[in-house]
Amino acid sequence: YAITGFVKILNKKPGVLWQRVKVSLKFNFTDSHNKTDYVLMALVDDEVVPEDEAVSCARTDHAGKDKAKEKQDTSTEMSYDMTYRGFVTTEDDWVSIAGNLNAPMREFTDEVVLRINGLDPGVDFLLDDVKLVEVPEDPQWLDKALVQTDATRKADLTLKFSDIPTDAKASDFDVQVKLKRHLFGFGSMVEDDCIWTKNPGADKYKDFVFKIFNWASLQAYKWKFSQGTFEDPDFSNAINATNVLREKGFKVRAHSVLWDVTKNVPEEVKAIKDDKDMIDVVNKHVKYIVDLAKGKVDQWDVQNEMIRGHYYEERLQDKHF
Repeated sequence: YAITGFVKILNKKPGVLWQRVKVSLKFNFTDSHNKTDYVLMALVDDEVVPEDEAVSCARTDHAGKDKAKEKQDTSTEMSYDMTYRGFVTTEDDWVSIAGNLNAPMREFTDEVVLRINGLDPGVDFLLDDVKLVEVPEDPQWLDKALVQTDATRKADLTLKFSDIPTDAKASDFDVQVKLKRHLFGFGSMVEDDCIWTKNPGADKYKDFVFKIFNWASLQAYKWKFSQGTFEDPDFSNAINATNVLREKGFKVRAHSVLWDVTKNVPEEVKAIKDDKDMIDVVNKHVKYIVDLAKGKVDQWDVQNEMIRGHYYEERLQDKHF
């Protein structure tokens, strides 16, 4: 299903810079049995295996807990987000909202509720031209995708050979070409523990990563995933994994310097009463973590999830923080 429409914020809430508009669909299910909407799987040696078997090395006390796991739902009703629009103000006039959703893989009733929410209490708004339509399934999507792939991601390769006997024919030769390394950057977020530890459970995971990719993102650089104390941080997991990836010829994206969602800001930072003191602490962390990885990483995600959260901006009332 796809939704489009327009929303207009009519008034501000004192002390709040922006509003958020979220659109969701609430489904009423016909049963309350434990259903699985999706299960993360991994492909190892061309065999699909459950993620918990393929990545048995993952820790549960930092990066692992931040990752989406199997989603179990035992309720008879549940809302699913279709779209999210942040940074909405009264100065924006009408703003567009648009998104889509695959219906959950459970039997549900004919009654589905469309919800527009996310705004703070006391903030009024208008809606206009809201349309919810079913997106028709295209049975030819794969054929079309393959044609597009041939046109945009492939090119002819011409091979020239020298020192071939004059009486030889092209059909006399069997030519094999092996790709040694991708020029095109191709990567994924990877588990830092699985990359650098000697845990036997990580072998298949590492083999897969090293075979398929040439870029990797490491989220162990997040402030909240420090293994030390607030005063004496420890990001050795991130650095150790980065060193291994670089030895394998990988380029590394460090994720991330800061994280703007309130629940993911360190409690020690939120506990600082004076705004100037908090800014000093944040600046100190920025310099520390960037210097720590200097010369080792190729890219940084600086501020994570800025659309979904803006703790620092709202607290400091500084939209340019």
